[in-house]
Amino acid sequence: MKKYLLFFICLSQIAEANAQKEWKPFAGLSIAMNADGYYAGPSFSIGAIHAISKNKRWIWAPEMQFFEKKKKEIYSSSKYESAHFISWSVRSNFNYYTGKKTQRGFFIGIGLGFQYAKDNCYTYVNGQIVKGPDDHFFELKYGRIMPSINFGYSIPSKYKTQWHFIISGIGPYTERGENSSYTEILSVLSSGFRLNF
Repeated sequence: MKKYLLFFICLSQIAEANAQKEWKPFAGLSIAMNADGYYAGPSFSIGAIHAISKNKRWIWAPEMQFFEKKKKEIYSSSKYESAHFISWSVRSNFNYYTGKKTQRGFFIGIGLGFQYAKDNCYTYVNGQIVKGPDDHFFELKYGRIMPSINFGYSIPSKYKTQWHFIISGIGPYTERGENSSYTEILSVLSSGFRLNF
């Protein structure tokens, strides 16, 4: 419950930026997934855009994104698998608009972000966690600074608002184990839309 409360507190703080003409807050909804696509579901984001060049082609777009997904696979009356993935990321992207009109058309952006993620996957037999050779017992938690990218298309709508159709990602991320390591090119990838107020 605390994580949702924090999310809405941040939303209210960003909404206050609407009083300043230089800042345009936004809220977004997208479909997100982790690196291997095992977890996929809705993702929420809030942030604001701020023009940083005279022609307003360059904008700064800080945002916060939240993604959480739970999965449960039942193998028998006594055996099942339970998995839970959660990701918070705070990103600071600098976007460039390629269109002739102010802040319309295609844009592409790059920046840095901090991501906190946790992934737990356990196999249960008769209600107890087991660690057999054919069973899942996986725990991962990290907080890292990593590159952030996005690209999309912006169109105007009524009441001086804008719709952004956007694809964004954060990564790469490298996990080192006792005997091996692996790299995920994008820790979380999302595609959806956001509304600029």
